[in-house]
Amino acid sequence: MRRTACFLAFALLGAAQPPADRLTLEQAEAEAVANHPALAAARTEAMAVRTRVEQARAARRPQAYANTTAVGADNESRIVAGALNNPILFSRIGAGVTMSQNLFDFGRTAHLVESARETADASDQRTALARADVILGVRRAYLQALRAENILRVARATVEARQLIVDQVRELVRAKLKTSLDESFAETSLSEAKLLVESAGNESRAAYADLSQAIGRPLPDTTRLSDIQEPSDMQAQEAAAPELDRLQADALEHRADLKALRREREAARETSLAQRAVRLPAVSGMLSMGVTPAGGPKLSTEYAAVGVNISLPLLTGGYQKWAQAESELRVKALDHRLAQQEQLVLRDVKAAWLQTSTARRRIELTRQFVDQAALALDLAQTRYDLGLSTMVEFSQAQLTKTNAELQNAAAKYDYLLWRSILQYRAGGL
Repeated sequence: MRRTACFLAFALLGAAQPPADRLTLEQAEAEAVANHPALAAARTEAMAVRTRVEQARAARRPQAYANTTAVGADNESRIVAGALNNPILFSRIGAGVTMSQNLFDFGRTAHLVESARETADASDQRTALARADVILGVRRAYLQALRAENILRVARATVEARQLIVDQVRELVRAKLKTSLDESFAETSLSEAKLLVESAGNESRAAYADLSQAIGRPLPDTTRLSDIQEPSDMQAQEAAAPELDRLQADALEHRADLKALRREREAARETSLAQRAVRLPAVSGMLSMGVTPAGGPKLSTEYAAVGVNISLPLLTGGYQKWAQAESELRVKALDHRLAQQEQLVLRDVKAAWLQTSTARRRIELTRQFVDQAALALDLAQTRYDLGLSTMVEFSQAQLTKTNAELQNAAAKYDYLLWRSILQYRAGGL
C-alpha cells in the first residue's frame, strides 16, 4: 500500500511539472522581427534618415531670428577700413526680429527635398533587407537545430542497436561460438557510435545557441522545436517548383538591396540637379523690425524695413563647378554599382535554384539509400549469424547504414534551408 502511494506521489509530481516549451518557426520569426537588435537599429536609422526630408523642406519656410545688441561707440564716428561703405556708429541698445523667406531658387530646394525623400526610401529598403536577413537567419538556425536533433536521434538509435549487437556477441563468445576478435570489432563499432552521439549532442547545443542569437534572446533549456512537415510528394514538389527565369525576374523587381540602390541613384540625380540650380539666381524676401530703448538722438525708438534680395554667385573659386561634377560622377558610379549588383543577384538566384533542385532530389535518393543499406545490413547479419562472413563485413554494413541514416536525417532540412535561401535571394522574404 505504501509503495502504491509513493508511486502515485511521484506520478503526480511528474504531471505537475510544466511541459517543455514548443517553439514553432512562425513564433521564432515573429519574435525576431519584433525584438532583434539589428532590425531595431535599422528601423531607428531609417527614422533618423527620414527626418532629412523635413530638414531640406525647412528652406521653403520663413526663417526668423531674434537679436539684442548693445554698442558703446564714439558717436557719429565711421568705419572707414575693411569695407567699401563707411557706416556711421551710434551708442545704442536695441532689440528686434529679422525674418527671411525663400521666394524662388529655380527648383534647388525642391530637388534637395526630393533627394532627401529618395534617400529616406532607400533607408526603408535597407530596413526591409535587414528584416529579410533576420528572418533568413532564424530559419537557418531553426533548421540547423532540427537537423542536429534529428542526427542526434539517429546517433542514439545507433548506439542502442550496436549495444544490442555487442551483448549478443559477448554471449556467443562465452558460448565459444565466436571469437574475442568479433567482440573487439563490435565494441569498436559501439565506441564509434558513442563518439557520434557526443559530436551530435555538441552540434545540437551549438545550434540552439545560434538560434538564440538569431531570435535576439536567450532560450530556456526546456525549449523544444516543433518539426516542419516533410515534403510528402517530391514529384509534385518538383512540378510546382518555380522556373528560374521567373525567379530571376522577381529578384530584379523585388530585391530590397536593388530597390535601395535605385533610390540612392535617384537621390544622387536630384542632388546633381540641385547643384546645377546653385549657379542660378535665388530670390528671397526680408523683414526686419524692432525697438531702440536707448541710443543717440539721431536714432528712432522703433525701426522696420522690408526688402527683396536677389543673389547670383559669380566667383566661388570653382567650388560649384566641382561640386556639380562630383554629383554627376556619383550618379554614374551608382549606375555601375546597380548593374553589377543585378548581375550578382542573377548569379545568386541561379546558384540557389540549382542547390534547391539538387536538395529536393536528394531526399528521395537518401530514402532509397537507407532502404538499400538496411537490406544490406540484414543480409550481412544473416551471413554473419550463419558463419559465412566475418565481423569486418558486418561492421562495414553497419557503418554504411549509419551513414545512410545520417544523410537521410539531414536531407529534408538541407532542402528546406535551400528553399528559404532561394526565396530570400528572389526577394520573397
